[in-house]
Amino acid sequence: MTLSLPNSHGQAEKTPDRSVRATPLACLAAGCESVAMPSDAISSTTVSGRAGKSSNPTKICIADDDSTIRTMLRMILEKWGYKVVVCSDGQDAFNALSDPEGPRLALLDWMMPGMDGVQTCRRLREEFPSRNYYLLLVTARTEDTDVISALRSGADDFVSKPFSPVVLQARIEVGCRNLEMQKTIADYASRMQQLADSRAAQLVHADRMVSLGLLSASVAHEINNPESFLAVNVQT
Repeated sequence: MTLSLPNSHGQAEKTPDRSVRATPLACLAAGCESVAMPSDAISSTTVSGRAGKSSNPTKICIADDDSTIRTMLRMILEKWGYKVVVCSDGQDAFNALSDPEGPRLALLDWMMPGMDGVQTCRRLREEFPSRNYYLLLVTARTEDTDVISALRSGADDFVSKPFSPVVLQARIEVGCRNLEMQKTIADYASRMQQLADSRAAQLVHADRMVSLGLLSASVAHEINNPESFLAVNVQT
């Protein structure tokens, strides 16, 4: 639709219609559970300095059986500079996360066919207890019993549907900081173990050298005192 307005010369001017077009990706931001924000809004969201400037971007696994949400999340996360692994269900997510080179941070939808998000969290914690994961559940559930059940199953945090991209970004950055801290602690523990092993080896070597020194001194003493050596051996 166009509107005709008279100008200063009495002639009509055409004013273009600036009505907002509704898109599927706009619905989630408006409150729908199954879709998300428009792509032009993604461009206006602040890009994470942590992800955007890294030469080795953080990998994030997203798992959702809704293709629209998968597309929306992939667009947002790639815009922020993350490397995205897209999965359509919990089993695919488990396979991706169990890979030694796979992501360590995941956005898992709670309700999925087959293995759901909570079951995926529980299985990862049970089968890889020494690995550091940060697992976020995407869900519309807010009951205390649901939250407690999910956290006890291994989830680290929640993203509620419908979600704000700014909140999502903040929660992901918390996850990245958590994983970095865990890696720093693990690296420090490894260096301390290496130092302890090296020190133990040095102590063993020093003890052997002390024993060898005592033996050498005893032999030298006997050599320097042959009369005592012969007397002791004659008596025996």
